Amino acid sequence: MSTRPLPITLIYAGFLSFLLAGPVSDAAAQTSVQWLSWSEGTAKAAKENKKILLYVYTSSCGWCKKMEFETFQKSEVAQAVQEYFVPVKLNAGDHAELEFKGKIYRNSNSGPRGYNALAAEILDGRMSFPTLVFLDENQQTLQAIAGYKCPDDFLPMAVYYGKDHYKDMPWATFQKKYAAGMR
Repeated sequence: MSTRPLPITLIYAGFLSFLLAGPVSDAAAQTSVQWLSWSEGTAKAAKENKKILLYVYTSSCGWCKKMEFETFQKSEVAQAVQEYFVPVKLNAGDHAELEFKGKIYRNSNSGPRGYNALAAEILDGRMSFPTLVFLDENQQTLQAIAGYKCPDDFLPMAVYYGKDHYKDMPWATFQKKYAAGMR
């Protein structure tokens, strides 16, 4: 029978587990998308000349919450997003003033919650949530895709836009090649 008090034994066991586990790299530790705000993300994308994945949502949207937990928490999704894009999260009901290409966008205050005019402009007035918007390096919209996407539906989209396959083949052709193993 051990004579060590329980708390000391637990501390020792925890320390031993830490030592045996070894260091964890940032890439390995990342199991969910690390979202940036609109201003942080657009500045970073411009500085790094990188595409943007814009996730437009509302805080009251059930499908948005489902996508956040079931899609964006998957490590393979997080890795693809971080590799190809600057991930930006935009609440369409945001009351903050947001700047884009020299113009200031504000909340419209119309309807029960209002909406930010930037969301309306980027979504071309089609306010459906969640919506994924792929922006190129010049922050021009490549495609806005409305609705919940599970990881298996999202990953091909990320590769298609992230690796510039949209420049040389239609989506339907890419889908077939992706299903056959093209990445």
